[in-house]
Amino acid sequence: MELENKVALVTGGATGLGRAICEQLLKHGAKVLICDLNEDAERKAVEELGELYGNRIVCYTCDVTDCLDFEEAFEYITCKFLGVDIVINNAKVMNDNFWELEVDVNLNGVIRGTLLAQKFMAKQQGNRGGVVVNIASSASIQPQISTPIYTATMHGIIGLTKACGDPFHYKNSNVRVFAYCPGPIEKPSEERTRGRGLPAYDEAREMDKAVPRQK
Repeated sequence: MELENKVALVTGGATGLGRAICEQLLKHGAKVLICDLNEDAERKAVEELGELYGNRIVCYTCDVTDCLDFEEAFEYITCKFLGVDIVINNAKVMNDNFWELEVDVNLNGVIRGTLLAQKFMAKQQGNRGGVVVNIASSASIQPQISTPIYTATMHGIIGLTKACGDPFHYKNSNVRVFAYCPGPIEKPSEERTRGRGLPAYDEAREMDKAVPRQK
């Protein structure tokens, strides 16, 4: 997909992998809306990236667990940039001690983002089509046994993406849906999951060291 002048919405785009994705989109000529709950981080990202890419980067404070809030972000980007071409569902929580939130952000949030993308991009709705990228993780392929609920959400993203990305749906909507499954990118896996798993799974952290890190 040619990125010049395309419009992208990125959840969890203020820090980490999300911010790196935003920067690459901007570098290749896209316009970007960062959706994040961390207002300070998103404003900082817009300020810093705006120095390089001007008014092609904006932000909208958004909670992906809130259907109306999330839809307002889509409405905002549609008004601001006259449409949306790319939706990147990146917002994540990794802490099995708060597993209900984890499921609501990681899986339900991606479901909401995918359905909203269909509403705002699908040709059946009079739109031009586009691309949805659901960010999963290596735990979607090789279970992270110290965080089984996080792993379940990552597997759910893959199932959703395979179904929504089927050629049958693309033919009708002109919206491509695919997943990206990066490995750990910031810390060794054992350190990354310390305190984030249920107590019964604490000793399993050593086993997760086998998960390859993203380069």
